[in-house]
Amino acid sequence: MKRIGYLGPRGTFSEEAASRYRAETPGALVACSSWEEIFNQVAAGSLDVGVVPVENSISGAIKPVLDLFTGAVDLTACGEVLVPVNQALLVRPGVNLAQITKIFSHQHAFIQCRRFLQEHLPEAAWVATISTAAAAKLIGRGKEPWAALGPARAAAVYGLQVLIPVANDFPENITRFWVVTQAKQVIRTKN
Repeated sequence: MKRIGYLGPRGTFSEEAASRYRAETPGALVACSSWEEIFNQVAAGSLDVGVVPVENSISGAIKPVLDLFTGAVDLTACGEVLVPVNQALLVRPGVNLAQITKIFSHQHAFIQCRRFLQEHLPEAAWVATISTAAAAKLIGRGKEPWAALGPARAAAVYGLQVLIPVANDFPENITRFWVVTQAKQVIRTKN
């Protein structure tokens, strides 16, 4: 069975993209702790493919991922998946907007929700995490009146409630993901 890597933990937009890819190409989803881990495991053959974000319609190129293509690992894109992105404001049950003192999320989520945060939570501190789901996981374990920006689906995974379903500034927000594989596995044709 094909092994499909994505940036975890469970509940990320990357998991959503990998699930969409899996709908067309059956396989087992494997959560990875970093984009580097995905690239290294695909290169080593531990994963058949990896699904990684490369561009968002609001925040632009995902430079750390694109930089991995120029590194020592020889991978190539063999497909793409487009995922609509709605950043939800997630909190532990009972926390309201006025109580929130910190917001955790991936740096791209903050860019995508800048105006919303400035208008509705101007005093709250922004704290960057490795992924939106990592932020949700952290909030779910804590006791503080903090929030996470991330996919609404992460709320169910980490015992949170969706306080604001769409916090991103532009509703047509989309992220482009590439499916990466070993370069030698791609069949090239002559033109």
